[in-house]
Amino acid sequence: MLSMAIPDYRYCFDHFRLPTRLSDWLRAYREDISAPDCDMVFDSHSLRARYKEGHDFLQSTCIEKSTPHGFVANRDIENAYRLYGDLLAPNPDYFDVYCTVAFGAALEPMVRDLIFLRGLDFEVVEVSQTYGHEFFAHLRKSTGPIVSPEDNFELRDNLLMQIDRGLGPLGFGAKKAW
Repeated sequence: MLSMAIPDYRYCFDHFRLPTRLSDWLRAYREDISAPDCDMVFDSHSLRARYKEGHDFLQSTCIEKSTPHGFVANRDIENAYRLYGDLLAPNPDYFDVYCTVAFGAALEPMVRDLIFLRGLDFEVVEVSQTYGHEFFAHLRKSTGPIVSPEDNFELRDNLLMQIDRGLGPLGFGAKKAW
């Protein structure tokens, strides 16, 4: 069993970053990226956020009591760009940032797609909702056959719609409730 507590980027300092895509994972695998690269570090530093609560600035907040309006974006993009340039040099220093930013409904279809494509020998036991500022993913070594394409794509369609809802209102004119 593999159990992970994963930060929901929407409630922490990665609030303004875009969710990781499966193609990002495939590129990292193809290019044998084993540490955050200059693009990941730039995204993390240029889009860093703090949550303003009263007079205090916090690195994270929680789903139960926050709104997206409390986040304030980093205003030091020049430093993020300098760091980006430094990381292009041979043998750059290591900078620790989240290489994957996701929430449960964004992570689950990527994992399931990798399983379906036979890139992972696991099955999804559960991907939870967000509690506080993190969600939980539980995977186990595969014990059965891969799901049929029809079942896979039906579940995938539902998960992709959850991503839409999780990303917030879309720009379709009048505000519509999901």
